[in-house]
Order: sequence, then structure tokens, then C-alpha cells
Amino acid sequence: MVFLPLKRDKLQAAWEGPHIILDKLDNVTYVVARSGKRPKTVHVNMLKPHFNRNDVVFWISSVEGSPEDPEEPVMYGDWDGEAGVEELCLPDHLPSQDKNKLLAALKDFGTAFSN
Repeated sequence: MVFLPLKRDKLQAAWEGPHIILDKLDNVTYVVARSGKRPKTVHVNMLKPHFNRNDVVFWISSVEGSPEDPEEPVMYGDWDGEAGVEELCLPDHLPSQDKNKLLAALKDFGTAFSN
């Protein structure tokens, strides 16, 4: 993924991609291929890895209720993206062993999350 300025406003930027890295010019400069456009030279701080998601994330299914009266899914946890994973408030009904597994997974895949 490449962080590039938007066409309509050069002071705003957004993540684009995934793109292929064509060349490494030095330790911090890369050439990135963009579909249908010229290759772009970017600094390493404008790049982040792309992870394919093959599984459905946060899928909640329920036999209760009816199609006329769908229930809103409940999202647990309270995280503003600024605090570390250790400070994440997890629900009390989750067993401590599961909490530890969840925190370990969040730490292992920390590069997949961004602010």
C-alpha cells in the first residue's frame, strides 16, 4: 500500500494499492508500479504491507429475530487506536485464557492495524 496525495487536493492523502515494488534505490527509497500510470518513487515511510483477507472478519450470525426485525451486531472492546494493545479493554465474560490468546494475536499481527 502506498500513501499518496489525492488528485483533487494535494494537501490530503490516502492509501492506494496494493502496488508492486519494482526496485529498491537505497535503504529508504523504492520505485512502485501503479496500474495504468507511471512508476512512482516513494520514501519507505509512505509504504505499508498489504495483507489479503480470505476469511470473513467479525461475522455474526443468529437464528433469533426475523428478517423484518434485524438486530444490530454487538462490537466488543473499547480502543481508540492511540493506546497500545496492552491497554485494550476486553469484555469481562471472556475467559482469561482467551483474553491472553487474543492479545497475543493482536501483538503478532500489529503491522496489519494502523491508526
